[in-house]
Amino acid sequence: MNRPYKRSELVAREIIENLLADGLKPGDLLPSETQMLDQYQVGRASLREALRLLEAQGLISLKPGPGGGPVVGDVHPAHLGRTASLYFRMAGASFHELIEAVLVLEPWLAELAALRADKDEARRRLGAAMEESDSLRGDVEGIIRTAPGFHRVIHELSGNPVLSTMTSAIDAVFTDQILCTLDLGPHQGQFLEDHHAIAQAIIDGDAPLARQLAAEHTERIARCAREQAGALLDRRIEWR
Repeated sequence: MNRPYKRSELVAREIIENLLADGLKPGDLLPSETQMLDQYQVGRASLREALRLLEAQGLISLKPGPGGGPVVGDVHPAHLGRTASLYFRMAGASFHELIEAVLVLEPWLAELAALRADKDEARRRLGAAMEESDSLRGDVEGIIRTAPGFHRVIHELSGNPVLSTMTSAIDAVFTDQILCTLDLGPHQGQFLEDHHAIAQAIIDGDAPLARQLAAEHTERIARCAREQAGALLDRRIEWR
């Protein structure tokens, strides 16, 4: 049985609905505390708790000083990934199971992107992501900085915001807790070639090829994790 919502949770929901209705974008200021107290007819404690709830999810930030206040945040999958990692840990999920999820989801979204994406948009967005990655060729840490952006573009091109957001969130956990611990330098060239091939298949609208290439690419990454992390993958996912 679901527990009843606290007043602060209901206010947080109203704040989100209103910022969506008003078309506010990341970086825009929300109304002042005085205005929101009057708008939502709640006490200061409930309003501040509602804002803290949204801040903890990365949906707003609290800008200090004169002219400051609550600011609309970016809807970034890493924030969802942080929350999800707590639930994964409580569920007893291991890093092996996290990798299994990535192996299932990445090829599927590449296939959907090839089927659904506008060709010009795919060419423009994937081209920009690959240009950024190519500019860092030889930079070992460049893989970690740029690869998630490339995959996130594919997720968004799939045309399914639910799958896109969830997969990008899982990828964020995978990157933060596994990939960043590996030595991927020797594989950078292969991974960049994979990206170019996957991108071209999506741009060409070749769904079976996009799925195949994405599956092969993801398996290469998983193999690196298994070889380098070994028994550590048996551990529970951490909450970070």
